[in-house]
Formats: sequence, C-alpha cells, structure tokens
Amino acid sequence: MPRLVDHHASRALAYRTRAIELAQQAKREDDPGQRRYLIDLARNFVNVADAMDPLRPDEPEIFSK
Repeated sequence: MPRLVDHHASRALAYRTRAIELAQQAKREDDPGQRRYLIDLARNFVNVADAMDPLRPDEPEIFSK
C-alpha cells in the first residue's frame, strides 16, 4: 500500500530547517547588519512554515516570540 505524503508538512519542515541554518549562520556573522538580516530572514521562513503547517503542541518553537 503506498504511503501518503503530507506535502504541506514536508514543505514546512524544509522551511523550518532552512530557518535553523540561517539562525546558525547569523550566530557566526560578525557584521551586525548582516546578522540582523539573517535573523529576520529566518523568522520569515518560520512564519511561512507556520502558515503552511502550524506547529503541533508537542513541537518546539524555533524562536521565542
């Protein structure tokens, strides 16, 4: 029996993964302007992911609000 794929959840996971990568890159960035840009971009990725597939109560948040 074929396994069904939740495409919205899969795509949201990709966005959340990219947000984590951007946040980690921001930690290593020396330029404050570039750091702020990367953090804002990561937050936008999280917002898009949440719009596609909201977090379930047992999932951790990437950024505290």
